[in-house]
Amino acid sequence: MAMNRKLTLYRWMPLILVGIMVLSSVSLLTGNTSELKKESFVENTDARQTPEDQLVAECEGITFEDMFVYTHAIFDITINDDWKSADVWGIGWVNGSEAAEVRKDIDELMSNIPGNDATNPLTPNAQGNDGKYSTDERDALEDVGSACVEKTRVRFGLNDVLHREDGEWNNMSWVGDTLLLSDQEIGCVLSQGGDPQGCEITSVEEEDPTYEDGCDGKGDSDCQWVDVTSQRDFVLWVHGTTTFDKIDYNSFTLAVNSTNISSASLKVTMPTTPEPIRLGETQSNLNCDDEWDDEGTIYTADCQSTSIFDKETSSKMVNGGNNYQFETEFSYDFDLWPATQHDFFDFTTAEPEDNNPPEWTDGAPADGTKIPFVNKASEGEQIIFTAEQISSWYYDDYSAAQINC
Repeated sequence: MAMNRKLTLYRWMPLILVGIMVLSSVSLLTGNTSELKKESFVENTDARQTPEDQLVAECEGITFEDMFVYTHAIFDITINDDWKSADVWGIGWVNGSEAAEVRKDIDELMSNIPGNDATNPLTPNAQGNDGKYSTDERDALEDVGSACVEKTRVRFGLNDVLHREDGEWNNMSWVGDTLLLSDQEIGCVLSQGGDPQGCEITSVEEEDPTYEDGCDGKGDSDCQWVDVTSQRDFVLWVHGTTTFDKIDYNSFTLAVNSTNISSASLKVTMPTTPEPIRLGETQSNLNCDDEWDDEGTIYTADCQSTSIFDKETSSKMVNGGNNYQFETEFSYDFDLWPATQHDFFDFTTAEPEDNNPPEWTDGAPADGTKIPFVNKASEGEQIIFTAEQISSWYYDDYSAAQINC
């Protein structure tokens, strides 16, 4: 039996932090994980835990993309000079009906906190399950965000031998005290060097037609809310440091678990190396033999397993020609669920066996183009073209240009 629609099978699971889905997955290459128990939230939790601890405890072992599809995400990874850690940004945009689903999921989630279910007549001031998404709920979710993200695994892994699906993987892991998760306006955050202080939140805005101030006296004095049916777009992002076992940059594989990624862009920036890094082979595997067991109901994929070796990518040198940067795109066909999808990218400093001449792109200047410049030798260096611009002019088997001129 196959599913031919977006996966909503596990919408009953609490959506602990919808921002986590941007970068997190249970594991890189393992199969489906066991489901959360449906018994009551309180009965399955140590009575000594705080409500926040209870929410965080449920973060472990959940694949968020199995419950929620974001509209588009950007993964921006900068590998540090030590080759055993990376700075990671995950930015997800939530649009239209999917934005309404997220607000509804959060409102339902907050009802799991004891005493916060608005459908219970004994708790009339509760905000959970009240059909509203409030700034109080948003703040509560952000408060437990870092601890929750730390329970999950990043969907990227590295291995310093050319590698595919079998064997042990060197998965990235979050460093807990570095994590930030928020819905604050990302342009503002990036313009402040990653500091969200003072940046507007995007999930509850005055411009929303359903916006109300005061939350009917149920929350803080500055509480605002919108209907969970609101389809106003907003952004979710997570930022932090990941660690992994040190790799040899001379030959390594980057693997991505792209299962359930509806639409995403990946950018990886690498440290400066004595020998230029280049992209070697790529491989994208769709495994249609995986099954999903939903309490005895078995779901299978209606497709044929495939491997492709020509995934579209682009490479260029950035930061004055000092750093190699690799980019690609991902998407997953939800009609093929529960098929799994993994992508592999081999990087090396070795020269290609057939080092063919570069091929010009459509962006290259036409033959005979005159390039004017001003003689400013007395005033120091003058950059006419950056490495990024030069890299866009041609494709080469060896490496992106490592020069400015």
